[in-house]
Amino acid sequence: MLSSTRGRTRTSAAFLCDVRRGIPEVFGQTAADSPVAGAFLEVFASHPDRESVLDAPGLAEGLLKGCLLLCGPETTPALRFWLEATIGPRVAPHPFPIPFPDWDPATLAPEEMAERARMVLESCPSWIDTSDLTHDLAEEILLREGDPSPDPRRDAGAYRYLFEHQLRGQLELYRRMLFWMASFWQASGDHERGRSALALASQLSDEQHAVPGHPFTVALTTRSLAAAQDNLRAGDDPRRPPRSAGA
Repeated sequence: MLSSTRGRTRTSAAFLCDVRRGIPEVFGQTAADSPVAGAFLEVFASHPDRESVLDAPGLAEGLLKGCLLLCGPETTPALRFWLEATIGPRVAPHPFPIPFPDWDPATLAPEEMAERARMVLESCPSWIDTSDLTHDLAEEILLREGDPSPDPRRDAGAYRYLFEHQLRGQLELYRRMLFWMASFWQASGDHERGRSALALASQLSDEQHAVPGHPFTVALTTRSLAAAQDNLRAGDDPRRPPRSAGA
């Protein structure tokens, strides 16, 4: 979200940044400059379900310029207008700046990565796989084991199968999200969490780490299977369509 003042006019806009589609949506308004101009941005940022960083124009502009490289045919025609109105007429696509440029993620010890993966995923509760395959494997573990909690050692076959048939194809998506979250946490002053996300993103960009036993993949699989088991216990099974009221 950006807000800028030129003369007596305040222009404010909220851009939806997507790690796959670029900037598919934008909403903005232009009004006479006043204490209440652009108030909708403050309302959006103060929503209790959203984590936000205020007064970080570098982060906002970096996200927008980086997302311009990802924009495709579905991009809204209004995007250029609101970009120029808030940033200026010379805005152009640009690779997103690397967070913590003076820090080398390789300096972290391998044994730290499991805890860092847990830290990041606990901060991003929506990062789980909800596919039918995940629910199939979660149900199998529920029915087979006395202790149904997913266990990467006992259930190594299920972990590998889910990775090979579902999660491997999502690693690039998670790498991008980790990279962006590293910048977000850097801007918010949460450097430990930001460095953790950057280290994980750096490792996931290396083919040798694209394995089911990587700490991030293990943590993601465990969380996804556990969430699927919770769904099944509650009778919420996405594999089966809901029964109609008259059935």
